[in-house]
Amino acid sequence: MLRHTRILRNHDAGPSKPLRTALLIWAATLGAASAATDSPANAILFNLAAWLPAAVLLLPLLGIGITWPWRLMGAGITCFILAASAESVARFKGGVVPERGSLADAVFVAGYILLAAGVWLLVAKHARRALREGAADLAVLLVPATVLLLEFVIIPASDAGDPWELRLLAALFLLADVVLVAALLWLLATPTLRGRHLGALLAGVILTLIADLILAAELLQPSSDERAVVEAIYPLTWTLMAVGIARGSRSLPVQQPATSFVHWGRMTLLGFGVILGPISIALAAAGPNPLPTEAIAIVAILSSSFIVWRTLDLALNLERTTIQLASTQHHLREAATHDPLTGLLNRSILADLLSSPEPIHGPTALVSLDLDGFKSINDTFGHEAGDHVLQSVAKRMSEVLRPGDEVLRMGGDEFLIIAPGVDRSEVAQLTERLLRDIEGPISWIGDDGETHLLEVSASAGVAFAGETAPGSTRQSASIAQALSSSDEAMYMAKDRGRGQVILHQEENPDQN
Repeated sequence: MLRHTRILRNHDAGPSKPLRTALLIWAATLGAASAATDSPANAILFNLAAWLPAAVLLLPLLGIGITWPWRLMGAGITCFILAASAESVARFKGGVVPERGSLADAVFVAGYILLAAGVWLLVAKHARRALREGAADLAVLLVPATVLLLEFVIIPASDAGDPWELRLLAALFLLADVVLVAALLWLLATPTLRGRHLGALLAGVILTLIADLILAAELLQPSSDERAVVEAIYPLTWTLMAVGIARGSRSLPVQQPATSFVHWGRMTLLGFGVILGPISIALAAAGPNPLPTEAIAIVAILSSSFIVWRTLDLALNLERTTIQLASTQHHLREAATHDPLTGLLNRSILADLLSSPEPIHGPTALVSLDLDGFKSINDTFGHEAGDHVLQSVAKRMSEVLRPGDEVLRMGGDEFLIIAPGVDRSEVAQLTERLLRDIEGPISWIGDDGETHLLEVSASAGVAFAGETAPGSTRQSASIAQALSSSDEAMYMAKDRGRGQVILHQEENPDQN
């Protein structure tokens, strides 16, 4: 019990809004100060800007009740800070930045991997179907984005003298950011994950994308001004992501129905894919093209194919969801208004009739009907036999009734027939035919494998609602009055013996 209490407290004890605001201001201010300051103060300010918010926001992830996806994402942010901190310390000591491809770069790449793993596990935990859909959406976005980065960022910013490892590293940083943006949109599209913490994560990743674009340019064409801008942005981006992770780790997933319409996050991914493909082709056609024409054509075909496929898939999902919702609503209405055993209407429909302000036009007969001998069948053969009898009686009554007549199961072995537009002779014939059909033997195979013929009869009471019935001296009655009168007549019929019917009349209730 104590452990569960601690878990609940962990979920409730997220960072307060004033603390989050103070940490963001701290990261932005000291990050900007570090960019404007020469070493060694530069490294000190940069580390203070990065490590204090991370320690406050991410260390609680080690506590009880925090799931692994959030811990992995927190570890990813820690890797980013470790790698950048190692570079700042190296400059503090020797005044130079370590060469590309060093251990710091490997740690930085590990940060992307841990973040992606956390996102994957989070989606897998709360919406497994979103894994397949999200992977397809990532492909739609990644194909044209890769071409754009190569064509207009990586290749133009490099020259033939740059080693291929350096070009690949610059490209990987940018592609990793594209994947992270798509992954965050993927999280936003997951039905059971909601909250402002995802917005903070997305804002941090978008800022990271901007910083990594500057960093990629600086890798290929080193510039102290560009590195200063990156150092000013990074602490704020990591703090934003840490805020999102800290809040998200303490947010319980919301309950959503299994069927939901297409989320805007998935539509955003598809929209990026639609825009990036044509932009890449148009820009390539407008000027010198560093990539082979055949490669552009292949990418255009792949991108268009992905987009058409995802559009069709989204349309089909939307159509399936609409059909499922309509079917669910139909089943709910059926369950609310129909008896599950016999399939007949249940007594809930009477509430609409009794509360309706509309007057009843024309005579409407109400026949209250109760089975005779039903209890003895239940006692002798069991409830399965009784259920079979009720189902058989319901079927026989439905076959006898006219179009427009309704039969309701009121509960147990009691039924109500509502027959509009009938006179005394017609309702008498209808009721007698009902009673005759009900009295027919009902075949039932018992647990012993033998066939038993079950026999029941019924007693009925008839009353009229609405306008005065032809040939009757009774005044017009409401549904409630007629229902009470038909019940009264039915009990009189049962007192007379099995298989009797009585038409209720105010002046002479004993009259047939």
